[in-house]
Order: sequence, then structure tokens, then C-alpha cells
Amino acid sequence: MTRPRRSAVLLTAALLLLGIACWNPTIEIERPVVDAVVVFDISQSMDVTDARIDGRRVSRLDLAKAALRRTLGELPCGSRIGLGVFSEYRILLLTAPAEVCAGHADLVALLDRIDNRLAWTNGSEIRKGVLNAREAALALPGKPALVFVTDGQEAPPLAPGQGRHFDGKPGEVRGLLIGVGGDLPQPIPKHDRAGQSLGVWGEREVVQVADDATSAAGTDRRAGTAEQLSALREPYLIRLAGEIGVDYRRLDGAEALAAMLADAQLMHAISTEAPLGDGFAGAALVLLLIAAVGGRVRAFPFG
Repeated sequence: MTRPRRSAVLLTAALLLLGIACWNPTIEIERPVVDAVVVFDISQSMDVTDARIDGRRVSRLDLAKAALRRTLGELPCGSRIGLGVFSEYRILLLTAPAEVCAGHADLVALLDRIDNRLAWTNGSEIRKGVLNAREAALALPGKPALVFVTDGQEAPPLAPGQGRHFDGKPGEVRGLLIGVGGDLPQPIPKHDRAGQSLGVWGEREVVQVADDATSAAGTDRRAGTAEQLSALREPYLIRLAGEIGVDYRRLDGAEALAAMLADAQLMHAISTEAPLGDGFAGAALVLLLIAAVGGRVRAFPFG
């Protein structure tokens, strides 16, 4: 084939590909996505700095927020994440599930504003909060999964047999109960309404478990712990997760949350249309470049 004829063929093919690119056909593909509401415990025990990010000591809440911030950048487009906070026994939904690519900047900006200044009380009735969050997720369109992040500390503590009874259907809501915090009890920071530090909570400032008694959350005065100190109440959260039929995971690093969502089978496949226009346009550009250089690659001597 002569050089002019080769160039004409290449230009014709490029024009054909550009025409297809302008039409921008699509194909239907299956894509795994997440549809969930993430609820953060914002009680003051979540300000205990027994978590770490890149070797730095940070609060439990800061670790949880950093984990979600990183996850938002890793989730596939089409995933939807809503944000909520928990205080006392109530849930405040800050935003319904929003698409993570189109709404990424807004979700991150809202996430950065979450702290205990949003709390309306110092109470932290975890069991009630988780059950209320479950009902809130059920009431949302599409019934998104529930991801509830907490250290599990009931304040005031529950005695065995106390607490709201769960009368729902286990597993009715897909979900993940995430525990955050260390195993060694630590003093709980105390703040005023403006977020200014007031030291730490004292023994006489909080409701204690009765002497020689064990709370429903696993606090045992005979073991030397007290309610003015806080550690991750993991056995309690494991029992609660099993009771309502969701998975439990412990968050130890900011990089772990995305894998937790997949491991807990919170991802599901949806059919989406993938545009092909950019691919055809790229192929046309390649053909135009080949035609421009005459379809030949020159060899240059070295040395």
C-alpha cells in the first residue's frame, strides 16, 4: 500500500472512530458498590487518645473519621454513604446516603466537622443507640446498611438484664458494629459546650457500677476498673452485634475500613452503564498521530 493511500485509510478510520465517540455508546457492567449510613459515637469517651495513625497518638473519634475519609476515596463510583452521629440514645442523621464520587467534597467537609461539640448531652446509652440506628436505617429509602462506630461504653452503665429489649428480626439490616479504642482503661477527657478542656472526669462525677457487681458492658469493680475510665468494651459489642445479626470488627488502623466493608459483605453488585466515547476518541487520536508521521518509525543511530 502506498504512503498516500495508507494515510487516507488511517484518516478515514480516525473519522469513523470520532463519529462513534460523538455518539458515545455505552455498555452495561456489573459494579460492586456500598450503600451505607455511618454513625459515629461522639460521646466524650471517644476523645480518649489511645488510637494511632502513622505512629501518632490520636483520639478514637479521629481514627474513625480518618478511616472513613480514606475509604471515601477508595470506594467505587456508584457507592453511597450517609453520615450520622450518636449521643445519649438518639441518632442525628447529618446527610442521607450520597454518591461518593459526585458528593466526595461535601462528604469530606461534613465529616471534618463531626466532633463532640455536636453532642446534646453527656449520656452514652450504646444499646439504645444501636437499636435506634438500626430502625433509622430500615426507614431510609433503599434500606442502606448500618455502620456504627463506638467504644461501647454505656454511660450510665447497665446492670445485667437492664437495657432496651431487642424485639426485631436479627439480620434484617445488613450492618457492621465497629469497635475502636485500647484495652487499657484511660481517663476520659472532659469538655465544655465550646469544646474547651476541663480536665478529666472524676470518680464522683459519673455513675458507677455497684460494688462487687458486673455491668452488662463488662465493667467489674472487683477487677479494678471504674466508669471514669474508658477502654474498648469489645465483649459487650460482640454480644450486641450477634444479637441483632450484624458483623463486629475492631478498627486498629485508618487503612482497614474499606476491607472491613467488603469482608462484612456490605458490598453488592449493581448494573451501570459505562460510556465508551473516550476510548473511541483515544483510538482516533492514535490513528491521526500515525498518519501524521507517515506510518513509519525512523531508526536513529547511537554512538
